[in-house]
Amino acid sequence: MILKRLALIVFIGSLAFKLDAQIFDKGTFSGSFETNNNLYRTDSVINANAPDDKFGSNTYFKFDYKLGKFSAGIQYEAYMPPLVGYSQFLKGNKIIGRYASYEDSLLTFTVGTFYEQFGNGLILRSYEERALGINNSIDGFSVKLHPIKSATIKAIWGKQRKYLDYGEGTLRGIDAELNLSTLLWKEPSVNIIFGGSWVSKYQEYTGTNNQIPTTVDAYAARLMLEYGSYSLNAEYMTKDKDPMQLNLFSMDKGNALLLQQSIVGRGLGATLSLRRVENADFRSERQAIEASFINYVPALTKQHKYALANLHPYSTQMMGEIGGQLDIFYSVPRKTNITWAKGVKINLNVSSYWKPKGNEYLSISDTLFFRDVGIEIEKKFSYKFKTALSFINQYYNKGAITGGASEVITNIAVLESYLKLRKNIWLKLELSELFPVQNENNWSLALAEVSFAPKWTIFASDMIDHAEQNIHYYNFGFSYTKNASRIGISWGRNREGLQCIGGLCRFVPAYSGFTFSISTVF
Repeated sequence: MILKRLALIVFIGSLAFKLDAQIFDKGTFSGSFETNNNLYRTDSVINANAPDDKFGSNTYFKFDYKLGKFSAGIQYEAYMPPLVGYSQFLKGNKIIGRYASYEDSLLTFTVGTFYEQFGNGLILRSYEERALGINNSIDGFSVKLHPIKSATIKAIWGKQRKYLDYGEGTLRGIDAELNLSTLLWKEPSVNIIFGGSWVSKYQEYTGTNNQIPTTVDAYAARLMLEYGSYSLNAEYMTKDKDPMQLNLFSMDKGNALLLQQSIVGRGLGATLSLRRVENADFRSERQAIEASFINYVPALTKQHKYALANLHPYSTQMMGEIGGQLDIFYSVPRKTNITWAKGVKINLNVSSYWKPKGNEYLSISDTLFFRDVGIEIEKKFSYKFKTALSFINQYYNKGAITGGASEVITNIAVLESYLKLRKNIWLKLELSELFPVQNENNWSLALAEVSFAPKWTIFASDMIDHAEQNIHYYNFGFSYTKNASRIGISWGRNREGLQCIGGLCRFVPAYSGFTFSISTVF
């Protein structure tokens, strides 16, 4: 009897192994691995105190398998403990993401964890931004239908990720989009797309305030138009009364408006954006402070690549702001008769945001939150040498944005050059100076980076705060890249401040020490 059972187990195991082997042989695997590690030390010069556990480590592993119309995958994350600046609620490790999906020309459905965005994200955007510790994926199911070629309908249902678990709130949503041009014409000269969305959240309430709703609905409508070199992107979102901790349990309705126009010509491109938001923060839990984002309202300011221009980054004021951005690019034609202008590119960027004026929808008050005016001129002298000169004027109302009473005004000048030393060897030099106008110190930065393409990069930088005594924030290290894998090692100091990406920020305290990272994609 025992021998028969063993024989049956061996037979079933062999059959399963053979079947697995056939399936795996036909499918494709893909994935990624990333680990970022810091060894901290106490550095009294920059007021950096090493935590009790001097090691910090954030690690991510993603694995996907695809066979025909079927795909599945998992994501493992470990924060042991989290890096400085990340929420300590992330501490631990877990397979936090897993999904299975089927896709064909009519229908796509996913069960498990997934990311989704409706329109521009004003009403719903679930995404991952590891640099900020954000992952608001949804655990549930999603369906995407293409009933006709010109139409798409999406539906989602589930709970949002909160740190290494899932929150209390439940999300439901539907989005529909119709391409009117492809519906009416075979070869349309104009592209017109309409869209509409509904998102609802439910969270149980057991308190004594009868005014607190358990369900909050939000609605959005959008229009995209493209004609020749002109394009328009417009979306308006409104949500019902949504009292929560972040808006001090306000019973006001919320809304957000986004208008973007772009035009592109020969050597010229311009984008004009307008945005107004009022009580637009939308979260799946009413008590959430740093998690459970449902929507996303981008900052619409220039994303500076220079460190001194990012000392005071702007974050979207979800309780109320109005403003916009103008971005112009111009490239001088190569056949110009002006010899010195050949190879010149110019970028002008202006952005300003104010507090709205009462109930007057498109009026601004006297409170200016942020203004950034910058011009960058890039000149390519030869295939071996190019340089860029930037000048930036910034106003940052620190009192209105982060508390306190100060208004910071600065002027920043940057000179950046690239020089080809030998075949596949490039030298990058950056010199920056921040000239304080009000409530800021004088800062300087020097950076040198040598790239031995395509594998090695060595860098050294020093950012100096010219306070009563000069404080040096030095960093030096190297990276090695081979195919899709990269190893980076560095040593240095990092200043206290906000780290922002696309209008979302996290506060990072000052820290000092050794950094080691590995990433690969397969």
